[in-house]
Amino acid sequence: MSHASSTTHPRPLLHAATRSSSLHDLQSALNLARTQSPSTYPTFLRQALTATVRAGSAPLTAYLLDNKHAPLSTLSPGNIGLHPSIQLFETLGKSERLIDRVIGDEALVEWLLAHGARVDGGDAFVDGEGYEIEPRPAPLTESCAAMGSVRTWRRIRSAGARVGRRALHRAAGNAAAKGAFGRGDPSSEEESREDGERNGGGEEEVNEQRKRNREAREDMLRFLVDEEGLDVNRLDSDTGRAMHWGTPINYAAQQPKGAGVLLWLLDRGADPRIPGVDGGDAFDNAKTSGSEEIMTLLAKWSDRHK
Repeated sequence: MSHASSTTHPRPLLHAATRSSSLHDLQSALNLARTQSPSTYPTFLRQALTATVRAGSAPLTAYLLDNKHAPLSTLSPGNIGLHPSIQLFETLGKSERLIDRVIGDEALVEWLLAHGARVDGGDAFVDGEGYEIEPRPAPLTESCAAMGSVRTWRRIRSAGARVGRRALHRAAGNAAAKGAFGRGDPSSEEESREDGERNGGGEEEVNEQRKRNREAREDMLRFLVDEEGLDVNRLDSDTGRAMHWGTPINYAAQQPKGAGVLLWLLDRGADPRIPGVDGGDAFDNAKTSGSEEIMTLLAKWSDRHK
């Protein structure tokens, strides 16, 4: 039985739709939300997708993706993995390679691989003028280098994932953004208090989570350089393209908390003078960070290598 006549608010209709997997109630909720407030309808659409995924309803999720073009960008690994099923993951995977979105969750990655998730794709291709096009999707190892664990890296490599050209670059950039190999940042204490208040957790809990995140990124960098032997001076592209800055140290240099990663890369032979295809080197990228510590580290390195 439809609940459309029992309410004038879209949210109860949405709840009814997910409880009974009712397409009619979902359509009624969407129509009502659009009629009542066109300006907030996109937000409601995203919330509806989250609700159907959390409920594990592949048919309703497919409707939102295929007919309403709901964006996948707001889905978290926790939402995707609440009621996993092959049908749901196949539905989500029609729009993009789903495993990228849960690469930071070892259990979900393992579940997806066990149920046939693909780890390939991401091959670059060249247009008629010889311009190298960005791989779509990016090699899975690049996502893993930035957000996953060493264990997950080994697992997807054993499943056939190739090493992406920007794996170390993305690892360095994300590690630098989190302040890896750093001595602490006074601003992080205030951020931790705010995060704790916002998420209902304590400052100590937030600090511990941030510490674990930094350590995971440090582990990945050590693994990629010391065990996998990735080149700390490799360029990320042979042609100019957006969001590509050259060598891994250039990615670290532009992050305000990147001094620790930058120093770590210098100690492993990174040369900050190597320019990217666009001509900028680590000294140029460091101006973006606004970090006096990064500028000082680079100046000292430059003095020793004149």
